[in-house]
Amino acid sequence: MKKENIAVLGAGNMGTAMAKVIAENGYIVKLWNYEGDLDPLHEIEKFGENKKYLPGVKLPKNIIPIYSLAEAVKNSKIIFFVVSSGAMESVMKSVLPYIESEMILVDVSKGLHPKNNEMIPVMMKKILGQKKASVLGLTGPAIASQMSVGYPAVLVVASKQKESNKKVQKVLANKNMKVILGNDVVGGEVVQSFKNVYAIGLGIAQGLGMPFNTQAILFTLALQELTLLTTKMGGKLETVYGFAGLGDFFTTALSPEGRNRRFGECLGQGLCSDEALKAVKQTVEGISGVVCLKKLARTLRLTLPFAAVIESVIEGKISPQSAIDNLLKKIT
Repeated sequence: MKKENIAVLGAGNMGTAMAKVIAENGYIVKLWNYEGDLDPLHEIEKFGENKKYLPGVKLPKNIIPIYSLAEAVKNSKIIFFVVSSGAMESVMKSVLPYIESEMILVDVSKGLHPKNNEMIPVMMKKILGQKKASVLGLTGPAIASQMSVGYPAVLVVASKQKESNKKVQKVLANKNMKVILGNDVVGGEVVQSFKNVYAIGLGIAQGLGMPFNTQAILFTLALQELTLLTTKMGGKLETVYGFAGLGDFFTTALSPEGRNRRFGECLGQGLCSDEALKAVKQTVEGISGVVCLKKLARTLRLTLPFAAVIESVIEGKISPQSAIDNLLKKIT
């Protein structure tokens, strides 16, 4: 067993899957979840399994459920933040007193700050202030349930701090998990933030029973809008078409396990947003993401027709079928 303690904040399906990968690499993993949802921690203690979010996957004994955020963070070399973007500011402020200069903070959240469209790593650095901890972003095509049972996956760790990148790579990488080092934080964060919006759109098409040709058209439109957004915000084109971009978007948009895609399918099948959200039973990041995207498009003076259609369907302003039909008519 390696000496370093690693903290994973967030015991949902992805947080638990990441904890399992890290624990199997020989590290002690302190896994925390917020006070309003302690079931995963209780289940891991009792059954060695997160029955709520990752059922059927037995977890190593060196994953230690932790109920105190302070205890989880203290003496941890690397801290993975696997919570929603909406919760990131609160969690960061809570852990701030326990952050030390040599720590590495890894953002695995999905989305921008919901109040000001700020990228999460930027917000994290502002909260850190004078503290010199490293802040990294982690993206890539990795579905939690598949990653947790050892199917091949690729993640991209990105920051300007090469040594910190390498340390995170060492903790995560094994024969099934490949970890690529990158430096385009902006590109990865933009796609990570808005892939969920377009996954809802692809889900709507699936829910409507649209043929694969039509879904391919919509996928291409989504990729075009993601590319426009990323480059406009200063991200690299190669990031959009790499593992952190297209690879990540592919899994989110097309996997039947994706919560945002499933939410979209429910909309396409005739459920309203509230009903669809109840059916999915998990956080659907694309709902808040589409609000952020609308504000951002206005600020950047961008026209994003597919995103606008998705927003209209979520808000119940137009039927899913009419929305997609109208979008397809505008293609030139």
